[in-house]
Amino acid sequence: MKLIYFTNIPTPYKSHQINLWSQVLSGIDVEVWYIRKDRGRNLWSETDNKHNFISVFIEGNSPVIKIFHLIHRLIREKEHPIVFIGGYNGILNWTVLIISRFLKAKAVLVFDGINPIRINRSNFVKLLLKRIFINSCHAALGNGEVSKRYFKDRLLLPVEKIFNQHLFSCADL
Repeated sequence: MKLIYFTNIPTPYKSHQINLWSQVLSGIDVEVWYIRKDRGRNLWSETDNKHNFISVFIEGNSPVIKIFHLIHRLIREKEHPIVFIGGYNGILNWTVLIISRFLKAKAVLVFDGINPIRINRSNFVKLLLKRIFINSCHAALGNGEVSKRYFKDRLLLPVEKIFNQHLFSCADL
């Protein structure tokens, strides 16, 4: 079995978290697919290059086609991937979800959290799109009670699909 974690950019806290997952989930190959190498305005540097996972960068032309082929290859090879999607805020995140569902791979939303003050703020269209996205996933990982409330009360996700995760910070490293 293969676990694919789709996320925006390499970050120390995510790398640390995924390294721990790959240690705990023995017998499961872990791949991390990044949208880009460029960290933008973030000043993080990957000081620990000892990863227990494979890194794939989906930069360049036709990332949608590349994502489709990567997931399709795993399905064809009987890897039965579980696809973890880091957030729902980008078109490629939606693309990964749609392709995963189309190819019958399990998709899990990974959500770093939300400010409790912002839970009730959202226009109707955005809220509807978020509900469609999250309810298309097999499960959601969020941080603590605030994320759980947000998933359950605002995004209408059944509580049995909500799981808590520990959010690593740079201070944890």
